[in-house]
Amino acid sequence: MDLVCGKESFPDMTAVLTSKGQVTIPKAVRDDFALAAGAVLDFDRQGAEMVVRVLKPRSRPKARIVRTPRGLRGVAPEPVDAAAVAAALARFP
Repeated sequence: MDLVCGKESFPDMTAVLTSKGQVTIPKAVRDDFALAAGAVLDFDRQGAEMVVRVLKPRSRPKARIVRTPRGLRGVAPEPVDAAAVAAALARFP
């Protein structure tokens, strides 16, 4: 059985169901569908086949903490508007 995802076919790609009912989705499939932790999948039965649909590919990236020569520093997942930061800081004495 071949696994087809996106524009590519992945021959003989299999996954094993654990005792807890979990399956690791192969990295090639996760990459092709931009899946990350928090992705929401829908399972549908079509005759003798199971169809998996991606409802929500990935959640918004979280801010992270990085170590710099000057110490620890927070890094936003997206560019931050300096005026919005200044306005938010102005609310605190």
